[in-house]
Amino acid sequence: MGYLPLFFAKGMDEIMLTFDRDHTLPPLPVPELGDSCWYLKKMIKPLTDAETFAEASNALDMLYSDQGVSLHELLLRHVDSGALNSSWLSPIWDDVYLSYRGMLPINMNYAFQFVKGWWGDDELSVLISALSRAIGKMRTEGLPVEFNRDGYLSMYNSAHAVYTRIPGKHRDIRYYMPLSGQMTASVLCNELWFILTLTDMEGNYLPAASVANALSSIRERAEAGVPSPPVGALTCTDRESAAELRDLLQAFPGNRLNLERIEKSAFTICLDDPPGSKEDFSLRLLTGKPGNRWFDKSIQIISDGDDLGANFEHSGCDAGIMVYLLNQAGSLRDAAQSPRVGDAHVLPLSWDIPDDLAQKLEDAADQFRAASSKMSSMRRKIEDVSRDRIRALKCSPDAFVQLLYQAAYYSITGSFASVYEAVSTRKFYQGRTDCARPVSEESAEFVRALALGGDKAALSEKFYSVVRVIGDNMKRAQQALGPERHMAGLSMMAQTNGIPMPDIFSAEGYKKLRRDTLSTSSTTAPFIEFFSFGPVASDGFGIGYGIKEDALHLSVSAYDDSAASPERFLDEVERAAGEFYKILT
Repeated sequence: MGYLPLFFAKGMDEIMLTFDRDHTLPPLPVPELGDSCWYLKKMIKPLTDAETFAEASNALDMLYSDQGVSLHELLLRHVDSGALNSSWLSPIWDDVYLSYRGMLPINMNYAFQFVKGWWGDDELSVLISALSRAIGKMRTEGLPVEFNRDGYLSMYNSAHAVYTRIPGKHRDIRYYMPLSGQMTASVLCNELWFILTLTDMEGNYLPAASVANALSSIRERAEAGVPSPPVGALTCTDRESAAELRDLLQAFPGNRLNLERIEKSAFTICLDDPPGSKEDFSLRLLTGKPGNRWFDKSIQIISDGDDLGANFEHSGCDAGIMVYLLNQAGSLRDAAQSPRVGDAHVLPLSWDIPDDLAQKLEDAADQFRAASSKMSSMRRKIEDVSRDRIRALKCSPDAFVQLLYQAAYYSITGSFASVYEAVSTRKFYQGRTDCARPVSEESAEFVRALALGGDKAALSEKFYSVVRVIGDNMKRAQQALGPERHMAGLSMMAQTNGIPMPDIFSAEGYKKLRRDTLSTSSTTAPFIEFFSFGPVASDGFGIGYGIKEDALHLSVSAYDDSAASPERFLDEVERAAGEFYKILT
């Protein structure tokens, strides 16, 4: 992936602003109804028995011949009406994310663990200073337009990368950082709150040395201070409870001002206790001490003094945008380490919290700790599964690892479950992601044959046949032609027009397809060591991965009642890789 210089398309004398190319991108397409029905049948069949598949197949036939026809036409008219200057999926995305009523950590937020030393000698301060500069460029549309081999990518959601999610009783909203004024960060240390200036009054960005000095002062104050009730716990609970806790806090003018300062800050910095084990930090990026987190912030930078990472709220944009923003911050590392000019100012925040509210916050913290204790996470670099080695086999690295996950799950359970793989659709205006489903009849046949052993040549032929099928599914998702987003559009048309929901939405086969037992997503960047998120299904796995030149960087999470521990799953992935190489070399 590369980045265009600002003048790339307009010449040296005319600067291209960050969003100049967005309106030239094609709109998100609507798949053909018949295609969606056909592909859904293909996706559902390997996951179900004959009776369940027959029910779903009949429901899809009804969708194509009767129940979905008027909904599809309504969706096409909705897209063509010109009433919305956006992707037709945008309101659906907002509804999915902002109407969600569970807790954000584990269930919605995701995390990056950074490569040690990548940001410089004083990593945390350099990252903070560099990121503030990148955000400043975003404020003025000064970031370069992103592109890949398909052309320009939509930058729309980069304008929605810096915000605070505000809980509501029925639906949340996003509050975006002001486009002018002094830039600040909110800081948590020992459950105490501080506001840290990132620019001076003239708008000059403070260098890493000034930030480092201020962070040392914060640590000293926090060590000597007495922790307040865990205000951050309100972002750890379900959204209705979070809204109630926020309202109770705002009953006091000082608290209301504190919340405004936190919500206006560019990001939150969480200074954790000294490190335990490496696995402890990996898990704490997704969870952590509830009084020392603000999961409603789009960007939380987390440091324990040894390791460094970040946690992200998901509603405004996807991981690709955050990778882009951090890549831009990376290009500003030298500027961030310029000689110290001026001091970063620190404002401690104090709260008015009566005993009854303090107890509610403690209860929320206890509930979060109980939920977190039921999840485990493990990370591993599997050197045998490197990008270069896989490509030498004339195989797509993504298809290779997706087959590894299926083989590992089958080895553990003797069955197949639905796999979700997120695929970027930013080649379209306001595109976010589509969904690829790597499990197919062909992949199930190969995995079963591999488990039974047999002729090497026959297994190799089956393997490459599956790779082609997975590749075709990925390409279709890249073209935003996946059937499940289409189904979401049909559902929206039914709901908004008072039309009965088609039978397919209640069919057991469709429900099984939509149960993301293996939720997978790939994010790779030079500064990311591991990419992690929680499991979607209670008995499933959250699988964040990056296929690098040297190894597969894999982070796996699971709840206690999952089919296996993350360690067992990782072991089976490694074992399956060995089996693959035996038949392919």
